[in-house]
Amino acid sequence: MESCDKVFGVVQNFRRLFLRAAADGRGEALFGKGTIDKATAALRKGAILGAEGDASFYFEFPFTGLPRMDLMVAYVCANLPTPLAFEEGDGYGLQAFFAACAANSSLSAHICGFSFDISDMADKISDAAANPGVYLLPNFEEPNVEYVPTMLAQLGGEDRVSRVMAAFAAAPSRWQPYYAGYMPGRRGAPTRIGFIVTHKGRSHYAQTPEQLAEDAEAFAGLCLSGEGRETLIALAGSGAVVDLQFDLYPDGTFTDDLGVSLNFGFNDTNPRDCAGFLERGKAGEVMARIEAMGLADDRWRLMDKACYAVGCFVRGAEGELLRVGDRVSLNAVKVRFKRGAAYLAKGYLLARSSIL
Repeated sequence: MESCDKVFGVVQNFRRLFLRAAADGRGEALFGKGTIDKATAALRKGAILGAEGDASFYFEFPFTGLPRMDLMVAYVCANLPTPLAFEEGDGYGLQAFFAACAANSSLSAHICGFSFDISDMADKISDAAANPGVYLLPNFEEPNVEYVPTMLAQLGGEDRVSRVMAAFAAAPSRWQPYYAGYMPGRRGAPTRIGFIVTHKGRSHYAQTPEQLAEDAEAFAGLCLSGEGRETLIALAGSGAVVDLQFDLYPDGTFTDDLGVSLNFGFNDTNPRDCAGFLERGKAGEVMARIEAMGLADDRWRLMDKACYAVGCFVRGAEGELLRVGDRVSLNAVKVRFKRGAAYLAKGYLLARSSIL
């Protein structure tokens, strides 16, 4: 158990978790220069006071191009404090929304939070951080979208409710509607809609991988290139596709974006000894192919080396000594498509600090 004089708070926890993951040169290689300062500036306005023991952080970073990172902070609705306040300001004007999440008992198992496009930020906070994405997600084991109309109405998106719900209803039976995210800071202010690929769906796509390409094209009107189709078929054939994401404009038309998330049994890995996991077995086969496609360089091999689980002592709000467990673990790999072709693979790490 390490001893330190750090403070237990949302922003402080993020910084402590990030710095250990970024050690040994991984910071600049995976997350980019200056990322911690940009993330800290954005997070201060999204840090809910009294929720430090409940906050989870998702580090999102590309496997090719300029090293950079985006950040999501998530809170369990049932554990939000009341009255609710933020470290700085009013939560980007969304204090009432998060207070409503805390007060609604039907959302007790849901997760709410912000998504910060800090990789698009200059040295100062830009529109990407001034207008973060807002998420409200059900428990992964119990996906549903019954909450989405209320969420969009609370965020000022009443006019898109019918189109979003119609899109969910039109999805193939192999896709379980899962969540929606509101992204007013992105071009066209789309709604992100996400689907879990059912267990039967994953098995079906593994046996007939071309079906996933056909389903995606029929659902969202995507026009996959020959190469894009081959890439999607290869991913489907791995049996590891667990999540699909589309962006829907307010007029009900889809963008040409597609996100395909992969999971190779990450939940069963031990962050203390998962170094090298991505280079072995099915994960290794798929990641090597992703690199060969030009969607990643060799930095993906650093992702599992950023994982860890340690205990340490920190100071609470009143100066009391707290024993906490800090943990960064593998979460997902995503392949992004645009204009019919795959163009980028990304990694996701889940970071959390909990009182022991």
